[in-house]
Amino acid sequence: MSTDPIKYTRPISFDSPTVYPNYESTVQVPGTGNPYLRNPYQDVPSIPPPPPKQGHKWLLVALLILSCLVVILGGTLFAVMLGSSQPGSPQPTPAPQTAFPSARPYDANAIIHDFQAHGLPLDQLQYGGTINDYVGKDYVTVITLQSSAMFLDPSFCNGPCDVGSVWLGVYSSPVDAQSEYNGLVAYRSGEQQQGMPVGTLVALVQTGRCVLIGELATSEYVAILRSDCT
Repeated sequence: MSTDPIKYTRPISFDSPTVYPNYESTVQVPGTGNPYLRNPYQDVPSIPPPPPKQGHKWLLVALLILSCLVVILGGTLFAVMLGSSQPGSPQPTPAPQTAFPSARPYDANAIIHDFQAHGLPLDQLQYGGTINDYVGKDYVTVITLQSSAMFLDPSFCNGPCDVGSVWLGVYSSPVDAQSEYNGLVAYRSGEQQQGMPVGTLVALVQTGRCVLIGELATSEYVAILRSDCT
């Protein structure tokens, strides 16, 4: 016979239901919604759509350019073949270059020869006389003379005489001739103011590169001089 003490046991009641503890929260967290209805992939970025298909415009442009090149090359080749098949045509001869004559060079000797060719008298002709030899030492000039001649025009007197001397000077340029002419005019005015005779300086002509003293502007010598001295 057991000697263990008898433990008191609570009687089991079959009238009251058994209450179990609720381990699941029934309070919904704000903003979360129903966790069982939430899509777990809604926060994953969506796959971008595929890029649009590239057009074939570049291919059309390339074909168009190629076609143009074919047409151009074909036309050029046809023209070359056509030209080579025809007999050679004569090449046009270039027109000859017309050589325009330059101004005729002249000096005192050439002008004197022209006077003689027109039958004009030239008594006591000599070349190389300076303007001071003709006018006098009082006249001052610094202009370089190219060539000169002196002669007598016998039409100024009846029979042999020493009057009617003429001086012809040819200068390097019309500017030099004009400067010499202006100097002679000024010298003549000074002589006249002093009451000195001016002699043949009353007749002065300048044309082109030439100065002529002792002939009137209406003489035949001057007419030829204007034609020769340009």
